[in-house]
Amino acid sequence: MVVSELVSYDPTCAGSANGAIYIFADDGMAPYDYNWSTGDVGPSVIGVPAGFYEVTVTDALGCEVTKSDLVLNEPDIIQLLNQAVPATCFDAADGSIIVNAIGGTAPYLYIWPDGEYSNVRGDLAAGTIAVIVNPFHENGNIIIKLPFDDYADVRI
Repeated sequence: MVVSELVSYDPTCAGSANGAIYIFADDGMAPYDYNWSTGDVGPSVIGVPAGFYEVTVTDALGCEVTKSDLVLNEPDIIQLLNQAVPATCFDAADGSIIVNAIGGTAPYLYIWPDGEYSNVRGDLAAGTIAVIVNPFHENGNIIIKLPFDDYADVRI
């Protein structure tokens, strides 16, 4: 019997438990029983964090094959890199900002309070602005409040 990894998906963010591994058994007598090191049964394990995984597959004749080289990798922690041009004075709306996420799993969705979805914004007044960064396939958001005034650089 042959057990092979069809596809695996690393977790999308550091510390997330949304990785998955799908395997395939062949050249044995169906049906197959699958027993994972997580306690799961079936040809896949879903919703797991980064780490090392093992599955034992048993066919209808009792032949067993253990596959123990299944690895999900931890992505880097999401970080935001920002370039800002402050407004020229407190009551002007001529500032701009570029927000770029790195780490996690791209692409990223940037959501601004006014409903815009770009990582580049212009016509901004001095003050604080929030952006929600949602990495691809992640069920949570990272909410970043950006101080945006003519006296300070953007800070997180």
